Amino acid sequence: MIMPAGRSCFCQQLVAKNCLDLRKWLFYPGMLFGSMDKWWGSGGTRVTPHEGVDICFYRSLSDSVQTLGPGTLIPVLHEGQIVRIVDDFLGRTVFIRHPRHEEENRELYSIYGHIRPKDDLCPGLQVRAGDSIGSLAASLKRTSAPPHLHLSAALISKTFPKEKLGWNAADPDEKILFINPMTLIDCDYDILTP
Repeated sequence: MIMPAGRSCFCQQLVAKNCLDLRKWLFYPGMLFGSMDKWWGSGGTRVTPHEGVDICFYRSLSDSVQTLGPGTLIPVLHEGQIVRIVDDFLGRTVFIRHPRHEEENRELYSIYGHIRPKDDLCPGLQVRAGDSIGSLAASLKRTSAPPHLHLSAALISKTFPKEKLGWNAADPDEKILFINPMTLIDCDYDILTP
């Protein structure tokens, strides 16, 4: 599903803002939308399907595998408004509403997990496509997951209470419909075998 404005230049902006020597993004199957597999630590199965993509690895122009590190600047997919910022297990998560991308009483949200938001980032702030909203958070010692951006996209009912947005938001009425964020970004990638 592609929103009315088409694909975002998110990947190109991520590369440019961080001067990455990138040939292609790399994903283990467990990093992709809908996967039931864990890609970090000793692997295993997730409790629920992955609701986004984890952006971490890339192949450089010299053909070596590189990882994004703490401090990597994170751009915004589309113009929008910061709605909520919550803690997650590696850093913080920022929810951005994109009101110009509506579908059947739902609005498009982009969700950026495991970041360290900029100091001046707060709900109500308007952002433009490509604006940096923060940087990747450093991994915590209690997890074996390397620093990575968890990027989700969702169509959220206009009636869903914004103060309830978070990773534990129960949604028995399907007011939050996660969609594959790869349909919204222009990204050349390969799948790695574990």
